[in-house]
Amino acid sequence: MSRKETKKTKKEEGQKTQGKRSFWRKAWDFVKDWSTIILLVLAIRAFGVESMIVPTGSMERTIMPGDALLVNKFRYGFKMPFTNKDIIPGRRPNKGDVIVFRYPHHGRYPQPDERFVRFFPKWFPLLPIHWDKRDKKFNFYAPENWVKRCVGLPGDTVEIINKELYVNGRTFAWNYKAAFEDQYAFPSLVPREEFQKRWMDLLCFQFHDSLYYADSSVYKSNPSFGRISFDELRFYYDSLFVQAYYDRRIGEEHLMHYIVNFYMNPKHLKDMENQSLDIDLPIPPDGTADLAGFYNKYYSQTNYKVRNMEVDSFLYASYIMHYYMRDNFGPIVVPDGVVMGIGDNRDYSHDCRYWGFIPLEMLKGSPLVCYYSLGDEYDADSNKMSIPARILGTHWERIGRPVN
Repeated sequence: MSRKETKKTKKEEGQKTQGKRSFWRKAWDFVKDWSTIILLVLAIRAFGVESMIVPTGSMERTIMPGDALLVNKFRYGFKMPFTNKDIIPGRRPNKGDVIVFRYPHHGRYPQPDERFVRFFPKWFPLLPIHWDKRDKKFNFYAPENWVKRCVGLPGDTVEIINKELYVNGRTFAWNYKAAFEDQYAFPSLVPREEFQKRWMDLLCFQFHDSLYYADSSVYKSNPSFGRISFDELRFYYDSLFVQAYYDRRIGEEHLMHYIVNFYMNPKHLKDMENQSLDIDLPIPPDGTADLAGFYNKYYSQTNYKVRNMEVDSFLYASYIMHYYMRDNFGPIVVPDGVVMGIGDNRDYSHDCRYWGFIPLEMLKGSPLVCYYSLGDEYDADSNKMSIPARILGTHWERIGRPVN
């Protein structure tokens, strides 16, 4: 090889090396330039202001479906990003505050635990990224944030009587914010002196696998929570419905609605509906405590086959809570370490009445302002909307409204 060719080869190798160095130099420059900005954005999101979109109408008229809110995360203290651990403790919420919190029955990490590997360690949870060992891909998992109005603090007695909310025996000062879509009020069923225990029994029955979540010590240390069997639950409410009917605290329509939903033979019900006939079930005698047994005995004397009444236990508990703990609730005393939140749209809000208290450590902040709103146009496919459709669907009158 001639000297000229050797020089040419060295020059080409130098250019290749320079090209490689140039690439890595550019990559390093990019990281240096943007890392500060990225960390600053993450810090603002973690400690300062975060945005959220509200998908439901549980807080109407205060917050509408599709409202995009800026949440003040300073208000209740600084927390480690994506955890409930306080760095600087903040103040407790006041009654009447609109609060944003992590829904208590959603775990902090995706489940099952053995399927997912955390990308960042627990002591440095910069982002909630997890490797899915089964599907062989990364997942971004964060528990849902919910928004409600704080109505009760530790030690407060909360009660709803015919849709009217009372705190410590007085009308709740923010009742004027409440909206009611259903004018009918279901009657009171559970006696007031038993309510807190019976309500907690239902919570334990429905959420026994998630009530004692690892993030909160509140439920763990509360001796009031114990596991109740479905038979115990059913026998109690069977006898309670019958007793309330004979005491004239509920009407025949309430008793029969309960019986038809859980104890009527499905073929019998279908025949009645097909023939457009009224339900012709006998009313159980006073003192009946096992309606399944009573109606199986009744069906043994008819043309309908006797069989075990299959009752969905979760739906059963949901039925009791949503019909007979919506309009008449409590009194309950809020324990230490938690608050109680209820939606302003009282008839259609899935709130603490149905799943329990909100631990203080799960508070995320308080919404400041609505900065954008798609209103009723918002749904799971909103991200696929074209820009003109978004502009036409925007509720301009809601932009800039403070949330209180």
